[in-house]
Amino acid sequence: MARKHDTRIDLEKTMRFMDVADEIRRQQRRVQEHVEQTDRDQIKAHLMQRYEELGYKADPQLLDEAIETVLAQQYRFRAPQDGFGLTLAKIFVRRAELTRKIGIPVVAVTVLVGLVSLGAMAVNEIRYRSQEREVEEAIVALHSKSEQLTAEFEQLSANPVRTQLTQPDGMTFEERITSAKTSLALAKDFLEEYAPSGALESVTREDLPGVAEQARRADASLEDARDCLAEAANLIRLQAELDRIRLSLGNLVADVRSADAPKTFVERAELIYASGLRSVDGRQLDEAKKQERQLVELGKSLAELQLLPAQALSLYQQIQSVAKEPNAVTQAAQHYEEAQRQISSADVPRAREAIAELETLDRTLELEYTIIITAGRERDRVRHYLIVQALDSDDRPVKMKIRNEETGRVHEVTEWGERVPKAIYEQVERDYLDDRVINDNFFGRKLRGYLTPERRFEHLGQITRW
Repeated sequence: MARKHDTRIDLEKTMRFMDVADEIRRQQRRVQEHVEQTDRDQIKAHLMQRYEELGYKADPQLLDEAIETVLAQQYRFRAPQDGFGLTLAKIFVRRAELTRKIGIPVVAVTVLVGLVSLGAMAVNEIRYRSQEREVEEAIVALHSKSEQLTAEFEQLSANPVRTQLTQPDGMTFEERITSAKTSLALAKDFLEEYAPSGALESVTREDLPGVAEQARRADASLEDARDCLAEAANLIRLQAELDRIRLSLGNLVADVRSADAPKTFVERAELIYASGLRSVDGRQLDEAKKQERQLVELGKSLAELQLLPAQALSLYQQIQSVAKEPNAVTQAAQHYEEAQRQISSADVPRAREAIAELETLDRTLELEYTIIITAGRERDRVRHYLIVQALDSDDRPVKMKIRNEETGRVHEVTEWGERVPKAIYEQVERDYLDDRVINDNFFGRKLRGYLTPERRFEHLGQITRW
């Protein structure tokens, strides 16, 4: 009879096995400690380098504590989160118990769990692909935004106007540029790690949510850079515009000084120029622009002032040659003297008004027209008006300025009413009733060289509405 095999292990073999296990455990611990120490050294060196690039001095002891805290958590057990997948797993584990309680075969439960699991996997896959696509699109947008802002940063950094900024604005400019550089560097680190070629690379399914969050932070950093660059650009634009206005003010006042202008003109230009320089030095852009416009208008007025004397004299001589009644000559002399007086005082607007009166007088003297009767109107059976119209030599209506005796206002019209005695009104009325035509329709005539027309009837009053 064969001897039964003794399955028990003697004490000596047991101790030997335990010694071997302890030695293996010690070797694994030494290897792990070596790996962790190597990781710590590499991580610490990388962090020190990154902080130096950003312009900060990192505390080595603080970095050691931060690394120790992170590494201590990487092997910590995390309980599974409640969810649909965990529920399916529990159902599968308890499939035999559920079969006994509700009478469903084990195979059916297994198949059901499998089908539901496949559906859940499909949903999760779709969700993952959607998130992956969103992250990829965000990466492309981040690359484009980063390149655009980097170009703006380089342009502003190289702009020569920055050297002309005042000390306060210069300090603000440097602060904004430095902040923008830091924010751009943070976003660049993310892009170089996960998308060096401009597209998402080497990201696992498990890492994707974390990458998406980092992409959002990178976008926030780029927005911070955009804000800082915008403030810096505003300072550059302000300085450039102030420099332009300073140069423009100098050129404008120089033109006035060299134009042999009246003393009052030069004094006014110097006052505006001095005020404009104060506004530029005080960085009051709106005020500086206002003073620049004033000097521009003063220059235009000066150019016009130099033309007004000849213009006024020409009109005055033209009126003298045409006028055939003393009143026209008298009015022309008064307007011409006023124009000369305002030109001497360099008051361009008032000189222009006096010359405009000469122009109106000249047009009136040149005008020729005939006044004809077109109708008649009564007012309360007391006042009687003949409706008249002025026509030029081509029978075209002429606009006339008529003062309405009922309102006292002057209106420019082509037809108006002339008040006449009742006998004259009835005479015209009989003419009209004879054949429904006013045959004797002549009321007056205005000839060239005269201000007022010859009238057939006495002037009693006029109206412009009836």
